[in-house]
Amino acid sequence: MHEESVTWRRKAKNLLQSVRDVVPEPCRQGDEASTYGSSLHLELFRNYVRELGESKRGADNWWEALIRTEEERTHDHELAIQNVKHRRKLGPVAHPFIIGTVRKFWLQCVAINVQVTAERCVDPEMFVLGWLATRGQEAYAAFLSDLPFWPLGIDWDERWI
Repeated sequence: MHEESVTWRRKAKNLLQSVRDVVPEPCRQGDEASTYGSSLHLELFRNYVRELGESKRGADNWWEALIRTEEERTHDHELAIQNVKHRRKLGPVAHPFIIGTVRKFWLQCVAINVQVTAERCVDPEMFVLGWLATRGQEAYAAFLSDLPFWPLGIDWDERWI
């Protein structure tokens, strides 16, 4: 397996696992519970992939604009990339479009989970990352694996916010 693939897969696994330490979700039945979902989840996933693609294009355009601006200042493309990466260590995955899309669809997955049986419940981290990796969207999964943490929290009533 290519080293880059191993790296993002390891980061994705760690990111997925990090939720299990603090999760209030009723879906915690192992990975099988997150495999199938409901028709509502499947429809939401199609919308998620489409919107994530749009958000990623916007984030990538922003990233390239940062590099172009820095290159105009330094007159050196490689130095421009280094400088931008130094200032924005997470790269385009930290763009508000990406953060907003992950949050939006995570919370919508949670809302669907309340409506479906436990057997059709999908852990939201599996929905926003795990399903990408197993449903033909590995490039998006690799991209999101650069997140150092999930951009969500849990309130005092153990609800995702």
